[in-house]
Parts: sequence; C-alpha cells; structure tokens
Amino acid sequence: MSDSSPLKIVVDCDASFPAADTPQRLIDALKRQLRKSSAAASALQNLGSERTLFGLIVNQDGRYRVPQALLSRVTQACSKHGIEYTVLDQRTQAASDNLRTNVPLNTQQHAALHRLLLSSAGVLICPSARDRQAVLAELIARRRQRTLLFANDPADASKWRDALVERLALAAHQVCGLANVDDNTQLAIACYAETPSDLSAARFGLIICDEIDSAPAAQLMRTIRRLHARYIVGAANRSTRDDELHGPIYLALGGPVHQMGASRDDGPPIKLVYRSRITAFDHPYNGRSDYQKLISALTTDVQRNALIAADITDEARAGHRCLVLSDRRDHFDGISAELSSDIRSDQLTSAVRPADRRAIAARIDSGEINVLFATTQIAAESVRSPTVDRLFISYPFSYSKTLETLVSLVMKPHEDKSEAMVIDYHDVAIGPLHRAFDKRARLLERLRRDAEDLYNGWAQLDLFG
Repeated sequence: MSDSSPLKIVVDCDASFPAADTPQRLIDALKRQLRKSSAAASALQNLGSERTLFGLIVNQDGRYRVPQALLSRVTQACSKHGIEYTVLDQRTQAASDNLRTNVPLNTQQHAALHRLLLSSAGVLICPSARDRQAVLAELIARRRQRTLLFANDPADASKWRDALVERLALAAHQVCGLANVDDNTQLAIACYAETPSDLSAARFGLIICDEIDSAPAAQLMRTIRRLHARYIVGAANRSTRDDELHGPIYLALGGPVHQMGASRDDGPPIKLVYRSRITAFDHPYNGRSDYQKLISALTTDVQRNALIAADITDEARAGHRCLVLSDRRDHFDGISAELSSDIRSDQLTSAVRPADRRAIAARIDSGEINVLFATTQIAAESVRSPTVDRLFISYPFSYSKTLETLVSLVMKPHEDKSEAMVIDYHDVAIGPLHRAFDKRARLLERLRRDAEDLYNGWAQLDLFG
C-alpha cells in the first residue's frame, strides 16, 4: 500500500485492518503502546491454549486485529504517524425506549458518569457496589441502547436485577436472562459462563461487564473478544487482579477511565489486623538438603501445634470463622489433635475430589463448622465464603500472590464483620523460616496499610459528606 491510500479499518468485535496494507511503523507504535499492558509470561503459564486470548494485537487471516475498544488507539497512532485511514463501523446499535432513573446521583457519581459518557468504551473502578449500580443505571438510561449486563455468578446477577428494576422503575419481567431475549427486550442480565458464541445476534448496543477484577480470566476474555456492541463498559472493585492479568483485560475494555473512592453509603470498609506470634521451634539446619527434614519436624512439633490450636480455639469461641493454611495434611492432623473438643472443623486438601471441594468450603458459611483447614492452593481456588474473618498461616510458605488472594477473601464484606485478622507464626531460630516470615510480613503490612487508607478515606466521606 502506498502511504497515500487510506488504511481501511473495519470495526465489529475487533478493530481490524489488512496486514499487507499496514505500514510497519504503525504496528511498531501500537506494540510499544500495548507492551505496558501485556501479560507477563508467568501470569499466562496456567492458561494453556487459552493464553492466545490475551494477545492485544495479532495477525490472523491476513489482518491485524485488536479488541474493538482500542479503535481510538489505532486511529490516534495513524494520525501521529501521518497514515490516512477510513473506518467502517459495523458495531451494533440497538435503540431502546427511553428510560429514566428515579434516584439522583451524588457529585462523585456524576463525575464517574461524565467520564464514561465521553468514550464508547472504558473501565470504571469503584469499590462500592451501590455506586456502581447508581452510575451504570444512569448510563443505561442515557445511552438509550438495548443493554446486556454480565455478572460474575447467579447471586450477583440477581442483585443487579433487583437494583436495576428499582432504579429504572422497570417491571420485573422487563429484565430477562439471555435465554429469554426477544425483539422487545430492553435489558438482559447474564453470567459470563452463559456467553453465546455470537453476541452480535442478540443485538445489544450497550454491554456492561461487571467484577472484571475477579471474574475467571479466560471466561471473561472470551466474552470481551465477542463484544459487538457500539458501547462497552467494564466495572471493577479495584485496579488490579490477583492473577496479574488486569493489563490485557482492562485494556481490552478500553482501559480505566475513572476511579471512585469508597462510599459512606456502604458502611465502613473492613479493617485488617495483622498479628504475629513468635514460636520456640528449633531444629538443626545445615542447608537446603535438610529442608524437608526441617519441615517434617516443624509440622509435627507438639508445642508449636498446641500454640496454633490455642489461638484457633480462642478465635472460634469468640464467634469467628477461621481458615487455617498449611501445605501438609499431617500438619492439620497435628493441630486438630490439640484443638478443644467443642471446635467443629473439616479439612480441604488434595484428598478431597474437586467436585466435592466447594461443598466442604460451604460448610463454614452454613455454620456447620467454625474452622476450615485447607492447603494453600486449594483454599485460593475453592474457598469463597465472606463469613471467614480469621486467617491462620501455620506453614512457612512465601507465595505472595496466593497470600494476597486469601487476604482478599477474609476482607470480603459481610454483615456484622468489621475487621479481618491474619495470624502468622514466626520461627525466629531458623534462618530460612525467618526469611519466609519476613517476606510475608512485608506484604501483610502493606495490605494492612492499604486497608487502613481505604477506611480513612471512607471516614472522611462520612465526616464531611
């Protein structure tokens, strides 16, 4: 292609343009822009063949493709590098009946709405569910497009249905699921797991993806890469994901356009208390070849296990739901043997079939048990209970991202829950165990400060708002 011939950009689910006609300087410029948001290899390693979903610019079937939300990045790069272009916009627009919200927005919410209306795509970061509901309900009314909202799970979908019926003064039957969409549908709500292979067939002009900071990554990205609507919006509680895939996911929805603070209407954020306990454990250690013997001695040390069991008993008797972490099943048996007889517990380990893990994890929600022992990785994958408010680190692991995920779990809001506590055990006499503790301590102190800052921000709103 000569530089005098316009580059023909077609926009539907992707913004695409012919590879043969694209100047290399445009591709180089786009790759430089997108590199900062590309996922690290370590974040992609568990995705298998689905890692290709997270490529933000690919050459496929003779065309370069980027997510449609990045159209403005492409056109801006063209203008900057003197490349003429034309755009054929094939995205869906589907006008709906006029809707009005019946709850006025506050100043913070108005600012967020304004930023979302300035662009056809973007991500709203907002820790308050009420604020997200208020802003996005008003956005639905202003855009006047048939709307599809994706929620993380059926419980969240039900909450959204109730909120939108109330705020938009709709009858319950006017908000339907994907299976019941017809030509008269104005508003549909679905879970990511229900995403059809062709979203254009449903003819929605506005699609909202909620909880993009916690939805399953591959499932979420498959949904994003099928969005054919003229307007798309992502919503998140925070600016990062525990799996470190926030870069490509958020950018595929247009990137963050506004970040809201805590809302006083949702009540105070959960405080995080970090407590460390020094143990008297000691064992000969002469280098890495002794490490497994050291860990075996640690997990069977009666005095250490009795200390942990006493702490668990105190917290459980005070009415707290406790999650106890280790990476060895025999360690759980040793601690359990020291627990008071009135403490009800269960174990979640690799010995439990994957199909049964959620059922065991749910027992702590129902109150059948007040202590759940779980191996670290399985806890991160299977435990979702917001009732858990005590986390015991009984084993000297140092997986930062997994620990951050589990701290996020105990920080989940729940009625009558004002604080979460992490209790860690410091084996000061052994060098490698001390270093692992020190690494955890730095992370936990940072998370504690972050929670404190969030709480203080809420308190200021409560004082002056």
